[in-house]
Amino acid sequence: MPAILLLVLLAAPFPSAGQQNAAGTADRTPAAASCFPVEDLPPDEQAQAEELFTKILDSEALYTVAGGVKPASSGFVRFVLDADAPALDPVDRARRLLERFRCADSVLATVHHFRKIYGHPKTGRRERHYEGIVIAVEPLRRLVRAHEAEFASLGVSPHSHPVEVLMAVEHADELQRWRGYGRIFGFPPAAVNFFVRAGEHQQRTGEFVKRRFVSLPTFARAERGVVYAVAENAAETPEDVRLRQSVEAALLEYRERRERYIGPGKPGAARLLRDWFCPDGGSCSLPSPPQHQAMSGSSNGRGSPNSRQTASAAR
Repeated sequence: MPAILLLVLLAAPFPSAGQQNAAGTADRTPAAASCFPVEDLPPDEQAQAEELFTKILDSEALYTVAGGVKPASSGFVRFVLDADAPALDPVDRARRLLERFRCADSVLATVHHFRKIYGHPKTGRRERHYEGIVIAVEPLRRLVRAHEAEFASLGVSPHSHPVEVLMAVEHADELQRWRGYGRIFGFPPAAVNFFVRAGEHQQRTGEFVKRRFVSLPTFARAERGVVYAVAENAAETPEDVRLRQSVEAALLEYRERRERYIGPGKPGAARLLRDWFCPDGGSCSLPSPPQHQAMSGSSNGRGSPNSRQTASAAR
């Protein structure tokens, strides 16, 4: 991430512990008009922002937006650029639009870089990968607090800026990196522990540890929208059940909202988000996680992986 952008992000204000109420939301929240503000963009950029916000909601990032079920989610937009390029124009355009993905100091979005540089297999060109990421601020703070010793070893604390937490994980040694990404992406503890142990075993012995993949849906993907690895014969844990039910509840509510807001002649993604975060038109905060109801057609259990856990951990 360019140093100037990181400094700007680190300078952005977030509520201190003294500004939090018992529910974990800021006592003073901005007017709804300042949440997801796209209306003052030029028409072409407003359309691009609406498209990008819709991609966020249609992806696993919905589960970060809807109550921070996953403290962070990424992959709704990706870039692969020449590592020696003198500028990052497509990445910077997306970053500029994602600056508008904000509300009540409760959520933020940007495009982050991966540390590792790859050589293109055919051209030999040095390439760097980038992904869009959405972070729910207070759920991330709670996560860091719950695993404070792990994150302290990376130099971050509960009130570190979210991007600092992300970059500390990205630049950690491999085992800490796998564990850190598993934590911030909201995977169940048993799955995180398995992934780290399996990776360490493979590094030490060269032997691949057999596993199965738990697959959960998103709006865009009925299968493999969210994927994480567990031991081959692992039983479903209470944390697996809670995550699955939270995903089902958030997706069900989003489908209902999407029908009203997304499509020709409808208000659009920014308005959907604003009305979700600011239900009374004034006070705004991260929505509470939707309550679970049985949903047909959900996907769980065995399935082939997408790139979420494997790609981010491998890069």
